[in-house]
Amino acid sequence: MDFSWVGELFEGFQWILDWFNSGIYDFFVEWTAFFTQKAAIAAISAQVAAMQFAWDVARQILADIGVTGYINSAWGQLPADFRGVLGFFRIPEAVNLVANSYATRLVMQFLGLGMKASG
Repeated sequence: MDFSWVGELFEGFQWILDWFNSGIYDFFVEWTAFFTQKAAIAAISAQVAAMQFAWDVARQILADIGVTGYINSAWGQLPADFRGVLGFFRIPEAVNLVANSYATRLVMQFLGLGMKASG
């Protein structure tokens, strides 16, 4: 009668014991790294979606208040040569960007999605 299967059975048990002694640690490290990575990607995606939403709300608020019209009327009152210099340096786009950014930050803080301002 051939009892080689007993040796294979003991080898299988030894493999299970080895896995519990060292392999289980590697398994849990890989498992936690995987889920941490997925959670970080989900958090970043949620933050990007919140920023897009806040940006849309802020643009609508600025449009409803009439900030763009006020800036355009103030821009029209400047002398033409001064407007040309400011236009060359793209100052109107910079003012628009700053106003939209500030309004977006306010909307994000209002919704509880924004980060605390540093400094």
